[in-house]
Amino acid sequence: LSGLHDMPQVSYASTSTILNNKDQFPLFGRLIPSAVGDASAAVEYMSNLGASYIGVLFVNDSYG
Repeated sequence: LSGLHDMPQVSYASTSTILNNKDQFPLFGRLIPSAVGDASAAVEYMSNLGASYIGVLFVNDSYG
């Protein structure tokens, strides 16, 4: 909605990588990083715990 009025929008909680598209969201900024590194951090953590197998549930949308 802020883009319709040429007003910048800053989010403290939006992590979707779709919002990285500056052509589609030129006035959007975030205060936290996107979720792009979450999976590799989770794998490294589980590996450090000695896990050999893990199960993954996911959704097929802009966050999944």
